[in-house]
Amino acid sequence: GDLRFYTNDGSDDNSPTERMRIDSVGNVGIGTTAPGNLLAASETTAGTSGGIAIGHTDNSNAASDAGYWATVGGASGGDPYLNFTISGVTDWRIGIDNSDTDKFKIANANSLNSTPRLTIDASGNVGIGTTAPGNTLEVNGGTATGVLISSDGVGANNSYIQFKTDADGTPRSGMIGYD
Repeated sequence: GDLRFYTNDGSDDNSPTERMRIDSVGNVGIGTTAPGNLLAASETTAGTSGGIAIGHTDNSNAASDAGYWATVGGASGGDPYLNFTISGVTDWRIGIDNSDTDKFKIANANSLNSTPRLTIDASGNVGIGTTAPGNTLEVNGGTATGVLISSDGVGANNSYIQFKTDADGTPRSGMIGYD
C-alpha cells in the first residue's frame, strides 16, 4: 500500500487534505496522488506558482552554495539533463549528451539528440545549428544562415564586428561596421 500524509486548515477536522504520498514502489508525490517518478511535485491551484526551491540563506561566505545535480552512472549511462515542457506544445532540454562525447547541448525536444540548437564541446567550441563545431563559434542555419548585429538606437547608434589579436605581442584590431 501507500503511505499518505494529510493536513487540514483547521476549519473542518473531518476533511483533511492529502499533501504527500509515498507509493508502493517508493515514488514520492507532493501535491499529486500518482507520482510517476522518484520525486514528483505538482501544484494544482490556478493562479499559483508550482516550483521547487533550493537555497542557502548564508550571505557571509562565498562557499555557501545551493545547487541542483543531475547525475548518471558513468560513460555508458544516459544523459543528465533538465527538461522544460509546455504540455502538448513544446519541450526544451538542457544537459550533457553522454552518447555524443559528453557535449553540452540545448535542444528543442525531449531528447538531446533531437533538434539540438546549441552545442558546446569539450574544447569550448560553440555550435549553433551544428553538433560538431570546428571553431570557437560556428553558426549553421541551414537555408537561413545569418547573424544579426543591431543597435538599440541608444548611445553611439552603430553596430560592428571587431577583430582583435595580439599573437606576436603587438595588439592589432580591425572592424566591419555600420554607422
